[in-house]
Amino acid sequence: VPVNLNYRQPVENLTVMCENVKVDHLVASSFFALEAKALAVARAFSGKLFFLDAVHGETTVICSPEKRSKDEEFFSASIKPDDIAVVMFTSGSTNVPKAVPLTHRGLTWLFQSKFQAEGYVPGQAHGGAMCFMPCYHVMGFCNNFLFCLYAGVRAFLLDASDSTPIAPQLLIDAVQACEPSVLTTVPWIMEAFAAMANNDEMVPRTLQTVNYILCGGAKLSKFCVSTLKTHGVGVRSICGATEVGGSILIGETGEETLRMQPYPGVGWELLPCAG
Repeated sequence: VPVNLNYRQPVENLTVMCENVKVDHLVASSFFALEAKALAVARAFSGKLFFLDAVHGETTVICSPEKRSKDEEFFSASIKPDDIAVVMFTSGSTNVPKAVPLTHRGLTWLFQSKFQAEGYVPGQAHGGAMCFMPCYHVMGFCNNFLFCLYAGVRAFLLDASDSTPIAPQLLIDAVQACEPSVLTTVPWIMEAFAAMANNDEMVPRTLQTVNYILCGGAKLSKFCVSTLKTHGVGVRSICGATEVGGSILIGETGEETLRMQPYPGVGWELLPCAG
């Protein structure tokens, strides 16, 4: 079962995260060699440390036909719907990230519901969905990358994302170059888009080429909503959580959470303690 670790957490937190979910082997890119070696020294995992970096020619092949892994039986085992597909960690904004196991059944059910709610059309007519959020974040890994594989549309990965932080201009350039149908991002990026749109007509013109932008994580400011609408940029708000594997609500730009629509099959309940 893959466990996606947030490299931005301090080594002490990463050690606890590894120990809590009983990590066997650790796979890291060369960019995180120091963090990975620190976890090895701390004996945070029981198996081996591998560096996997195919893009930069430093690939370590973990399982090849010539050299079978001792975990061969695990890799060839039959996967059951309720088996854990991946373990994600909550953001850790409280400095106490929580491990969240997500099953194959749960993720595929959510992807099917998301597919219906957002109107994806697989095949060459669809330009694919772009996000560039890191793989330790549920929006980047489950809600975008895995979903694209399920939906049969192009998925985009940012080369060296760890050394190339996500920036508004980077996304604008990527949309121009890759021509995705959907862009999924977070409010601070959208706020920057709005500010840029008033000074550079190429920004709204580029953003108009996608069918719509999905924005989740927090509510957009009134300035951002009105500016993007004025420039004809289509934005839809989404709401979800790591615990459910991604977004489960969708609505119009700037819409209150309680007015957003749940994805097909998603139930909800208002709790008095939540106000």
